[in-house]
Amino acid sequence: ARKKIAKRDTINFVPNRPKHQYQADITRCHEEIRNGETYELCVTNQLEASLMIPASVSLFHGNHSCFQEEDKEDDDSFTNSNTLKYDMERTPYGLYKILRERNPAPFAAFLKLNGGSKANKENNEQQRREDVPTANVSICCSSPERFLSVKKDSTFSARSAFERPRFSNIIENLQECVTDEKDTTQRNSYDYSLSTAAPFSAKYYQVESKPIKGTAARYFLTKQQNSAVPTSKNSSSSMEEEDEEKREDQRIANGLRESVKNRAENLMIVDLLRNDLSRVCKIGSVHVPRLMHIESFATVHQMVSTIRGTLESHENDTNNAIDVISACFPGGSMTGAPKLRTMDILDEMEGVTRGPYSGSLGYISLNGCMDMNIIIRTAVLTPCQDSRLSGNVKTNENNEGHTCWQTSIGAGGAITALSESDDEYEEMLLKAKAVKNAIQEWANQVGVLQCK
Repeated sequence: ARKKIAKRDTINFVPNRPKHQYQADITRCHEEIRNGETYELCVTNQLEASLMIPASVSLFHGNHSCFQEEDKEDDDSFTNSNTLKYDMERTPYGLYKILRERNPAPFAAFLKLNGGSKANKENNEQQRREDVPTANVSICCSSPERFLSVKKDSTFSARSAFERPRFSNIIENLQECVTDEKDTTQRNSYDYSLSTAAPFSAKYYQVESKPIKGTAARYFLTKQQNSAVPTSKNSSSSMEEEDEEKREDQRIANGLRESVKNRAENLMIVDLLRNDLSRVCKIGSVHVPRLMHIESFATVHQMVSTIRGTLESHENDTNNAIDVISACFPGGSMTGAPKLRTMDILDEMEGVTRGPYSGSLGYISLNGCMDMNIIIRTAVLTPCQDSRLSGNVKTNENNEGHTCWQTSIGAGGAITALSESDDEYEEMLLKAKAVKNAIQEWANQVGVLQCK
């Protein structure tokens, strides 16, 4: 059984831009809308905290300095003395497991990248010549949003295993797409086509995007926020209260469905994605099978639309998953519309890069299929600046070793002409709440502290 751990101090997250600045940014958004520069902007903020994680966690971020040579003399002693270092609950993966349990989502994901130290980079002539960056980062994501998927269209008959498509030089193509995006003449000469072992006629892939625009807290969460002391239920009234909660929760969902503001936000992004997909899909194939559908998750109701199109790939066609990403990234639900001009405004307004947040995480398969999420409802952990290079271990008042890690939670919302600054700020905090609660539970379980 898991040992019960006493509740620790609350982890306090500080917004990158305080409330008054966030509201001032919303005021500017209204000015840009009135000036005709844009009609929807997805304004975001970063909630940040520096955490002291038990030093054993550094093993899982590529810092192996915690291993001492003398420990390796006796294999049994080495194994026993370092058992705690392999305790996954004390790593960011342990945080992800809590987040997945407390806030389950269909497009949740965990990614850990280990980068070498700067000293190792300087000793590597090839890395220095290519200016390869180093990075240590863990992404704990509980995203409810699908950015893009590509799968075989079930309306067409399956072909034999010998005719299954594969990507030709997919990594090289992706690198060229990133590095030479502006050179359209050269870019079009690259081989992006799906090749097969034998000639065949046309094959079809279905592209799907499910943007989220419109969020409302579920009733039980609102009830918890408004009640200082939880109410107890007796056997005679529990069923009545449960039915009442369900009705109230459904009322909130219906209110979200009928909200003029949220429907406008959603429709603008649907229109944007229809345009993006039409650049790579068959003419006339882009359609919206579900418009402004309400999906309910552990803590929130969301308004979700589904846009689909069909990719046609044959000998003279080059459209595939890479082309779909190139046409649609970044996701319109995290930028606004029109996309390019709105991104210019947001870049100037937010002042800092978003990092992994609002990007995409998923897989691209060799058979031509793909599934990518939008990185929201996510905690991103990176080394603090003062410990990034040396991997120094700090000690607390009990002389326990910890390493300092910067933790950020991105959150935001779409701003239209109907947006109210107070409501938008509260919505931003609501979207970060589930991740904050998961981090607090993780801190209570494994002894994570906040850097002072």
